[in-house]
Amino acid sequence: MDLSIIITSFNTKSLLTSCIKSIKKNTSGIDYEIIVIDNASADGSAQAAKGLGANIIVNNDNLGFAIANNQGTKVSKGEYVLFLNSDTEVKNNVLGEMVSWMRKNPKVGVTTSALNNKDGSLQATGGYFPTLMRVFSWMTIQDIPLVDKFIKPFHPLHSKSFFSKGDSFYKAKKEIDWVTGAFLMTRKELLDKV
Repeated sequence: MDLSIIITSFNTKSLLTSCIKSIKKNTSGIDYEIIVIDNASADGSAQAAKGLGANIIVNNDNLGFAIANNQGTKVSKGEYVLFLNSDTEVKNNVLGEMVSWMRKNPKVGVTTSALNNKDGSLQATGGYFPTLMRVFSWMTIQDIPLVDKFIKPFHPLHSKSFFSKGDSFYKAKKEIDWVTGAFLMTRKELLDKV
């Protein structure tokens, strides 16, 4: 198994259904499994996901994002694990490409991809660890052109900036300190070690 896709859901039936359908439609060249952890949904999310061929873990209570993802990790069989939010849709065989990229870059432990809003604008997907200087910069001067060149941004996207939105940060591959849990791909062996 190449990839285990872990999706936590709480009353997201419509979004979850779209997410799973997009995975099936736009993923090729890899063997994968979809594991849905349902946190006591009352909207039929678990049944809908099961009907689409996903493996289901149903919790009697909403145990939260972290515990649910840990439950999925325990039963995952893939060489790689992807934590994916239920409100995402996969496009252009990004999962096959990401698995291939991880194999070519064995020193990388965690990766993410570009995430787009419905209008096509970029979402923040990662950044650098916050330090006092980085937080101060973010709160005061980070949206001034070229500041990001001198002070690494802990959260590069500044959507309300008059000068720079920071979206160019997410248009190139780079090494960063953190990635979003909305689309986080890692090696199963790394999770097992942790």
